[in-house]
Amino acid sequence: MKILIFLICFKLALPLYSAEPAVRPAAANPPAPQAEAARSTDSSRLTPGPNDGDIATLTVKWLEGGHYLHLKLDDTVSSKFLDRYLNAPQLDPQHMHFLQSDLADFERYRTTLDDLTLRGDTAPAYEIATRFIQRLEQRVAYVNELLKTEKLEFNSDDRITLNRHELPYPKDIKEARQIWHDRLRYEMLQEKLNVANPPNPKL
Repeated sequence: MKILIFLICFKLALPLYSAEPAVRPAAANPPAPQAEAARSTDSSRLTPGPNDGDIATLTVKWLEGGHYLHLKLDDTVSSKFLDRYLNAPQLDPQHMHFLQSDLADFERYRTTLDDLTLRGDTAPAYEIATRFIQRLEQRVAYVNELLKTEKLEFNSDDRITLNRHELPYPKDIKEARQIWHDRLRYEMLQEKLNVANPPNPKL
């Protein structure tokens, strides 16, 4: 577990010590959280391990002292670090799960993540990851219900954006469910096409 936490910290932090810009700034004033987007139960809550703080602090110090640019973890890097984490492949790079209200909650870490990490406080990473798991659970529950109750039709000229990386996060749970609904229809259609036209193994 220690090695895993170290590798995650290293993978997320190392690109920040380069000249590339932040992935994308979060909205300055996103909508406030809504009651209908209530959090899931504590069963999915992640909590820091006893050594995570020391690992995070040592990782930052090693990067500050060992990287050729010798950049310090300040507010600017903190902001990039937050964007990098939110858009990590393991979380929500397609902007399908987090709501804009979630981004509003995380915004308080934009200029404090550096100070917290240097103090060994890894709670923000776990809070964000927990929220992602909760949204993912909501999506799974919604899709399962759709499969039980709705007959998905494919007789209209609909279009879906597959790459949502540059699109805004859903503004609320209603908009998120529409995205999940459309993605489910697309994936089911793909399965139907694959069954009807199986790939030729000789090609």
